[in-house]
This record gives sequence, C-alpha cells and structure tokens, in this order.
Amino acid sequence: MRHGSVLGARVLLIEDERALTRVWCRTLRAAGFEVTAAATVAEAEALALDSFQVVLLDLVLPDGDGEQVLARLGRLHPRPAVAVITGHLDSERAARLCGQCDTVVPKPVSRATVIGLVQRLLELRRPGSLLAAFCRFHGLSPRETEVLTASLNGHDVAAIAAELDCQPGTLKTYWQRILKKTGCETQRDVTAALLRFDALTG
Repeated sequence: MRHGSVLGARVLLIEDERALTRVWCRTLRAAGFEVTAAATVAEAEALALDSFQVVLLDLVLPDGDGEQVLARLGRLHPRPAVAVITGHLDSERAARLCGQCDTVVPKPVSRATVIGLVQRLLELRRPGSLLAAFCRFHGLSPRETEVLTASLNGHDVAAIAAELDCQPGTLKTYWQRILKKTGCETQRDVTAALLRFDALTG
C-alpha cells in the first residue's frame, strides 16, 4: 500500500446514512480520490482493508459498532490512516479510541472538511514533508522522529520495537520526550497537533 500518495488514493467510507454517503463519495471522487463505501460492519470486514490508505469510520452502524472494524484495522501493519467521524461520543469512548485512530471528528462535517481531512491524513503519512517540518519545529531528535513516524504508520509497540531494535520500555521513554516537547498529553493529541500544524503552515 502506498501511504501518502494523494492523487488516486483509495478511501474507504464506512457510513450507513445513504444521503451522506452519496454526497461524500461524490465530493471525494471529484477531488481525485478512489472511494469505496460500506454501510455495515459486515460489508466493511468483507473488504481487503489493507488496500485502503484512508478509512473514514462511523461508529453507530446497523449491525454493530464501528469499533469492531477499528480493532481489525489496528491489526494491520501498517494500518490505513483512520478518522472516526461520529455524532455519538462520550468521555469513556473517547478515552478508549485514544491511540486506535488518527483523529476523531464530530458530526456534522462539511464537504470541504471531509476533503481537507483526507488530504491532511495522507500528508501525515508522506515522508519528508509535514511530519519532518513538525518534528523540526518541536526539536524532536532523529530517534524520536522515527518513533513518531512508525506510530503514525500504524505500527504497534512490538512492531516499532523490532523495527528500531529497542525494548518497549525504551519506546515509552521516547514517547514521554515526544509528549513533553510537543506539549501534548497523549499520542492522539500529537496527531491532532499535526493536523493543526498543517492548517497553520498550509
């Protein structure tokens, strides 16, 4: 999968509201993305999820909870960039989603916001661009940059430790430094900071 390629990037929209699906699919296709829509958990899980670069995921679906799909996405290495777009979110669920997706966006969402969201998520995965500028701005070391990059590419702790030839405890130390330098409290907050950084510098 070619994370970070914008033109022709494959987007999976998991949303059961038909009118909204039609509008967002038409909007994203007009912007140059290849879009596949699924209205249920079963439809989504029948697809080759690792063939998509971005997944836009609703949580409340007719046959189950979108977190079921999120869990499967989390087992992919690397996983697609994932934005949870929902009108149903409480503090308990927000805490549970932390680290499982790249960002959470409350509904309603405009067409311009959807396009911008997909573009920014792809940009975060593109080497040497926004992420590099963000890391330089916050003074992250090369090793901290590697840890952040691997995390944004969807690798779990074990995969990152193996890739960087270090212990999980060492990764925890790197993340403590990343959070301190970026002024964030969680890994999810770092992704949100990246999205804001893009908006400020774009």
